[in-house]
Amino acid sequence: MGTQKTAIKMNMPLTNAFKQLNTRDRAAIYGLAVFLGMFALFQLGVSPLLDARAGLARQVAAKQRMIQEMAALIRQYQELQAEQTALAVDKNRRNPDFRLFTFLDRLAGQTGIKPRIVYMKPSSFTNTGGQKIARVEMKCNQMTMKQLTTFLYQVESSPNQVRAGRLSLIKDRGDDALLDAVMQFETHE
Repeated sequence: MGTQKTAIKMNMPLTNAFKQLNTRDRAAIYGLAVFLGMFALFQLGVSPLLDARAGLARQVAAKQRMIQEMAALIRQYQELQAEQTALAVDKNRRNPDFRLFTFLDRLAGQTGIKPRIVYMKPSSFTNTGGQKIARVEMKCNQMTMKQLTTFLYQVESSPNQVRAGRLSLIKDRGDDALLDAVMQFETHE
């Protein structure tokens, strides 16, 4: 009991001091108390809610980006599957004895560039999908643009699924109207 009386006596001078303040000072102290209370409420209650809401908005945006990326990957996968199916169908329609080297050699004769061929180097490799790819590198000198475009058109438009992988053109030293070409062709075996 003695400690309670001491505490009350200590608070008495503060209470008396507060009572002795004029109205404006008391209003300032009340205002400060309200401000501190509101500040504490904001810091302990509202601010964490706002931070959590912003964090959720960031998570939603990240998930939406992931969904868009997944949708793009699904489309790409479906396109690749359709392309692979088309290649398999075209490959099945192709003559079983088809050889890329022979095809290019015969086509060069038909388009008139066979005498221009310097070399034809066949090779093959297995791509990352496990498919075997036949490749032929071909160098021709002193071709006209018309001969080159006719040959390339015949290659690309054939039903044998042969495509030009690389093409390097250089003007012929002797005649600006002629070209030297190094071409690379590929097909699935």
